[in-house]
Amino acid sequence: MPITLKVEAQADNRSFKQAADQAERVFADAGKAASGSFAKSFGQGSKEVKQATSQAVKAYDAVADAVGKATVAEKQRHG
Repeated sequence: MPITLKVEAQADNRSFKQAADQAERVFADAGKAASGSFAKSFGQGSKEVKQATSQAVKAYDAVADAVGKATVAEKQRHG
């Protein structure tokens, strides 16, 4: 994302300071916006990882439960 600054300044210290202050504000605002966007994306990704992990654990538990039931059924059949 390019940041374009329109700078109008006279060749004196006051004008240059005003232009520098304006540039600093623009870059600070851009940095805050980029940081917020990154944090939001990272937070969403983290939430999706947690959900996927929870689903994997549930699937593992379901398989383990099915194996346990099959083992019990096999023992009862031979017992």
